[in-house]
Amino acid sequence: MILIHFHSLIGQAQVYYAGKSQYIGVFDTKVEASFAYEIARKLLDSDPYEAVSPSEEEIKANISLVRRAAWKGVSEMKA
Repeated sequence: MILIHFHSLIGQAQVYYAGKSQYIGVFDTKVEASFAYEIARKLLDSDPYEAVSPSEEEIKANISLVRRAAWKGVSEMKA
């Protein structure tokens, strides 16, 4: 399950991944946060029938990858 959470006039993106809410970032607008969320959703989309859960190291690596991709995507969207 992946969700996005917005605060006031800025957008904060979070994903629910591996049983926890994972922080993606705070963005200037809700549109940017929504775009970042979509990037995270696509990158973390996994097979719901997969029996093996990711290790803590894999979770950290995956979230780090998603954060970088989200920021890069938002930066490219602004350009």
